[in-house]
Amino acid sequence: MLRENERMETEAGWFVKSFRAVLSVWIRAGMRLVYRIRVRGIEQLPAGGALLISNHLSHADALWIGAAIRRPVVFLMHRSFFRVPIVGRVARLYGTIPIASEDSAEEKQRSLSLAVQQARAGGLVCIFPEGAISRTGQMLGFRRGMETIAREANVPIQPIVLDRVWGSIFSYERGRFFFKRPRRWPFPLDLAIGAPLACDTPAWRAHEELAALQAQARHLHYASALPLAERLRRVRAPAEHVARFAGESLRFAGGSFAPSALLAAAQALQQVHALSAREHIWIGCSLEQCPAVLLAALLSGARVSSGARPPADADAWYFDAEQLSALRELGPRPRLAVCIAERRGVAAIEDWPALLWARRGASWGGILTSEVPDAGSERGRREQGFGRALPGTALSVRDESGQRLEPGQPGWLHVLSAFRAELDPAPAPLRWQLSGLSAIVDRDGFLLEA
Repeated sequence: MLRENERMETEAGWFVKSFRAVLSVWIRAGMRLVYRIRVRGIEQLPAGGALLISNHLSHADALWIGAAIRRPVVFLMHRSFFRVPIVGRVARLYGTIPIASEDSAEEKQRSLSLAVQQARAGGLVCIFPEGAISRTGQMLGFRRGMETIAREANVPIQPIVLDRVWGSIFSYERGRFFFKRPRRWPFPLDLAIGAPLACDTPAWRAHEELAALQAQARHLHYASALPLAERLRRVRAPAEHVARFAGESLRFAGGSFAPSALLAAAQALQQVHALSAREHIWIGCSLEQCPAVLLAALLSGARVSSGARPPADADAWYFDAEQLSALRELGPRPRLAVCIAERRGVAAIEDWPALLWARRGASWGGILTSEVPDAGSERGRREQGFGRALPGTALSVRDESGQRLEPGQPGWLHVLSAFRAELDPAPAPLRWQLSGLSAIVDRDGFLLEA
């Protein structure tokens, strides 16, 4: 691939460069016509070479990043896309580097070496270290190829977060890519650029920093978003619920919340669990302990019920671990059953093949993490775990002195979240908080019991 790119530049020369420049102008103009991209932190980009790392939520992520950053960016892209007629030709024109997990060791080394050369020469190289598009918006674990590129090129690692992408026709929202009507026109997107990291930053640490940047981005967005009570009125929520979530400070058992904090938590739940206005959702867990659960159901426009037992026609159940034994005796199961717990239950649950677990976090609107159904090759849960952090939350395991621990090591869980309690109405920067929980976070981003 390296020789092919060099030959193309030599033979085509100025014509290729000129054509590429004109095409870039048209692509940027088209993207800005269809999408309203808000960029924060553009001043963080270094003048020289850098390795850009971004979360991966859609097939158009590279286009959005390219439209937001004026400098040329070389992307690493899955090799299979080079076989798509138009996409493959455009990718080769821009020097895009093919790579795939199924590549041989020699092919991977060739691709990484080309990326190193580009960054070392002062260019911007972008990689999506999750290695796949997230089906829920939860951040997957990072592959370690990014470590090789940054270390060998001796360039900073530049975190970039794409947010509010969920709902785009290119995302997996509504259970499929493409073939769905746009929700808004122009479609709003946020792109946040964080402070650069050292070239020897390990992938797991970069994962923490990118998740923290996403939490900050969501915090800033929801602090200036449409008021929560007005959102509930627009989906025709019952008047008593509108009144319960109105006001500048909302008091529940977990603490005092700014409405924007609960909104961020609720929309993250609505997103990862694919709650729909067509559904009937039963809320068995305590509103005081988990206000974001009820709010997520209300904002989806679904029919919501509560009580000791779920109705027979409920499509989704949310309940506390204490209710698990009683609910095991019931017959038909809903498409989504989420058990909210401090610790994973020990009772036999073989007859709950679709049961998902969520880690309770009262100070964060009720839930910190959640399992999700498996989607293709993407695993949404792990034995004895509670899934991954919801979008808008970053997790870090540290020792008694506050030193960050590598994945797989037990320690104290620290949280940086747009959902946190006692949130100031002004969009001040979020801070890491000690949760008081002992836990493990593995290399794939799953929260496990310590």
